[in-house]
Amino acid sequence: MKNVFIFGVIGLLTIPAHGGSTKEEGLAQLKTNKENSAKNYDQYQQNFDIATKNVEEATKAIANLRKQRKALGLNNTSVEENKKALDKMRIEIEKFKAAEKAKKESEAAEIAKLEALLKRMKENQEQRKLNLEAYDQKVAEIAQEKLEWDAQQRNLASLNKKIDEKEKQILKVQKEWEAKKADYKEEVAKWKKESRKADELHDKFTRLNN
Repeated sequence: MKNVFIFGVIGLLTIPAHGGSTKEEGLAQLKTNKENSAKNYDQYQQNFDIATKNVEEATKAIANLRKQRKALGLNNTSVEENKKALDKMRIEIEKFKAAEKAKKESEAAEIAKLEALLKRMKENQEQRKLNLEAYDQKVAEIAQEKLEWDAQQRNLASLNKKIDEKEKQILKVQKEWEAKKADYKEEVAKWKKESRKADELHDKFTRLNN
């Protein structure tokens, strides 16, 4: 809003004096008054136009302020409603927060259980590692023992073979001796008989000589 007011008055209207003034001076003064009056009119008209415009702008400003005041009132109501909505939202968020907290605590308990289980499983893994190493050692020992038994089995086979060969030899010798035994038995019977005959003959001749 333009707060500009022009109140300047150019010159003063001068009434020509009748005493001692000439006609020319009077006409000049009237002309000057006319010009000053015209300029004052223009200035006051300009001031009037400015004042009118300022009044209009002031009226618009007052209307705008009243509109803003009304808007502020509406905004104040809206603010209260928004605050109430925010309070409701906060209550809902608090519920969500409580639920999340409960879930967090429940999950923390589950995590603790899982961590304990994981710890036991890791300990079991270490023990199983030791067990596997012991089993590998036992398997190696069994393999070595089998090799030893294989060697012993080969030795037994070799011994059995030698025993078989020895038995064959002994059986052969036994048969030979059995054959000789049979021959010797016949010779024993024969020579027993011959010895008895010789004894009888010797006894007979001995008795005859006596």
